[in-house]
Amino acid sequence: MATHMNRKEFGFTVGFAIGLAVLAGIRSVAAQDDPGKPKQSEEKNADKTIDVRVKVSTKGGEPIPDGSYVEISGQEKACGSLQETDSTSRLDTKTGEATFTKLPVCKVTIKAICVGFKVRPKETDLRQYKDAISITIEH
Repeated sequence: MATHMNRKEFGFTVGFAIGLAVLAGIRSVAAQDDPGKPKQSEEKNADKTIDVRVKVSTKGGEPIPDGSYVEISGQEKACGSLQETDSTSRLDTKTGEATFTKLPVCKVTIKAICVGFKVRPKETDLRQYKDAISITIEH
């Protein structure tokens, strides 16, 4: 025994089905990740900046040579332009400190460049930064 719909019931059913299909399509598109768009956590970190102090000392207590500096390189997308262009700061030879302002909160590599001393890169996640980052250099 077959049941028949009148025009009004048919129109309502078709309209309801189309509405569900449209909603399902919108939810499906919204749920997909856009590979070119950074994730929300990366966007939040990209906007966040901090000031960073780096403290350099020598293993034998020798003075730090004039012209020494610290270089910071970005190691991930969240570092923005720091990933392509390193930031440098001169070392105060008396205190052994270099200060960087408005660095993005991300993973970086820090190097103390001092004439006559070995360069030992130090990997650091600035999300964990609390106090001056210490680097000890040696010949």
